[in-house]
Amino acid sequence: TTSKEEIGKLSAESFKTPKTKSGSKADSPDSTSSQETHSSTATDATGVSSLGSAVARDIAAERTYNQDGFPEEIKNKEYSSEAELVKDLEEFGLLDDYKHIALTLVSSGKAFRLDMPTDFHDWSIEWLLAKVLRECGSGLLCSTNSQIHFSDGTSKFPDLAIFGETRVEVDEDLEMKQPKQEWCDELGCVTFPNPHVLIEFSWRHDLKVEIPKFIKQMEQHPEQLGRINVGFLIKTIPASGEKFPTFDDRTKPLCGFDVYEYRGDVCKIVAKEPTYKYRVDVNQETFIQINDEDLGREGKTQSYRIPLKFIQDRLEKVFSVKFQKEEE
Repeated sequence: TTSKEEIGKLSAESFKTPKTKSGSKADSPDSTSSQETHSSTATDATGVSSLGSAVARDIAAERTYNQDGFPEEIKNKEYSSEAELVKDLEEFGLLDDYKHIALTLVSSGKAFRLDMPTDFHDWSIEWLLAKVLRECGSGLLCSTNSQIHFSDGTSKFPDLAIFGETRVEVDEDLEMKQPKQEWCDELGCVTFPNPHVLIEFSWRHDLKVEIPKFIKQMEQHPEQLGRINVGFLIKTIPASGEKFPTFDDRTKPLCGFDVYEYRGDVCKIVAKEPTYKYRVDVNQETFIQINDEDLGREGKTQSYRIPLKFIQDRLEKVFSVKFQKEEE
């Protein structure tokens, strides 16, 4: 059994340096530095994805690496290179199965896999970002690449971090908005503040993993860097069992979304039941609500509603994802 700490100790020599679409090489991590940022995952000629700095990002975000679907021969083998792993995958006829899955090796040489976020997930976040800016005002900063640090040395990248104007500044050199940097006694360094609001969007991840990570962000962030006033975890719900649509097979319908809300000191997640539900046949007016107070706007009292039907409409229009009544 490989420990979580061992998974975190990546070796730059343990996997190939991936190439980007333009042919240039992407950076490979040699540690799980919390300063790592988003990196596109390139796919080589074999069809197996190699991870660049995204590996460190995913580990920092506490994503779950596993060996699901590997035969025992691969699970137990200690590899010296990714090329050796690719050879075994080819031998076991697994290359096609894993073409959409990122593969990496830990310092022991053990192979692990990570399901990469789908286009459905990533574009839902982009649409939410655009909708929040449109509804709540252009003075905000919405980021998909912001980190929340914890005093135990771990960190988390929320899918969407929303900073109100009081935590935003303009970088004059680049003429772009960024969070205001601050000194944090608890972390012992200068860093960016926490967002006022965060949104997580879970496509098919297990809520047993997602909810504790979500609550940790809300309860354990350093308050010296600003309080996270409200958080939303949006979970897609399949119409039948655990059958989700995929990029290659969109015939499996969804029936709606569950929303878990944590506002202020009030955790509205009771017995892991959603705070509210949106279903295609009922509750069509369900929305997440962000208030001026949530965004740090003193003296203002406006509320902004983001209807969940908006996400359904975009998924249907852009990706032809189907929605139907939940099966009994």
